[in-house]
Amino acid sequence: MSSELRLRPMNSETSTPIRGSEGAKHPFFSPDGKEIFYLCGTRFMAAPVSVKGDEFVPPTPYVLFENRQIWCFDAENLAEIDGIAFHAGEKK
Repeated sequence: MSSELRLRPMNSETSTPIRGSEGAKHPFFSPDGKEIFYLCGTRFMAAPVSVKGDEFVPPTPYVLFENRQIWCFDAENLAEIDGIAFHAGEKK
């Protein structure tokens, strides 16, 4: 079963998929909350997270690096950007 990474503002019932994130695992936010990082196969991905006014801007992910073996660590999946709180998670 494949997973898809989605972002949901904490004040909303609606989540938005991150394009191209099929198979994503272990999502976590950067310390400043402006990017979400995740594994996708052997690729370590980043997706910028931003808001424009009161609207969430769906991110376009990019490859940070690709390797044969990637190690993960756990982090909280919450961030606040310009006063809007987000939760990142996997939908299976």
